[in-house]
Amino acid sequence: MVFALGSRSEFTADEIQQRNKFHSSGEKETAKGWLRDYLKEHDATLKKEILKVSNGKFSESAIEKASRDLDLEKSYDNRKVMWSLP
Repeated sequence: MVFALGSRSEFTADEIQQRNKFHSSGEKETAKGWLRDYLKEHDATLKKEILKVSNGKFSESAIEKASRDLDLEKSYDNRKVMWSLP
């Protein structure tokens, strides 16, 4: 079975996968710095608000990964998740 997905690529699947890992890692690191700075300035904030304020700069996935890397404290306000720096 053959699938045609578009034009031919000069890159192997492994090269594309490595490049995607690099870009997603870079986005996570940038999101991590932004999230740390934001929480230093605003203290505990609703996760939903953080995602809104990020204004599409970062994917939700990158922000989630950044929150895990920062080992954020999680609390709940009316069943809504709040994040704060440890």
